[in-house]
Amino acid sequence: MLCLAHQAVNNRVCPLKKFDKFLDRSHLPDDVDLLKDLLISALEELKELTGKVEVLSETIEYLNSQLSVLRRFQYGQRSERFKKKHQ
Repeated sequence: MLCLAHQAVNNRVCPLKKFDKFLDRSHLPDDVDLLKDLLISALEELKELTGKVEVLSETIEYLNSQLSVLRRFQYGQRSERFKKKHQ
């Protein structure tokens, strides 16, 4: 499933899990209005999760850049290390 990593990290059930029963055609309702409601609900959930992914991706990018700076500070060559200010 798409959200296995999400579940492993957060020990939560994937929000899209509620749509699993509809992955089998035999479980889909025949009512067109109900199908439309399901589609709208799934698209709203997708939009919300896409927004969360974008925010988390930006956070990861920022944290990776901070980690690079800290690694350079700690492990960089002497000429690359940040000089500590004299006390």
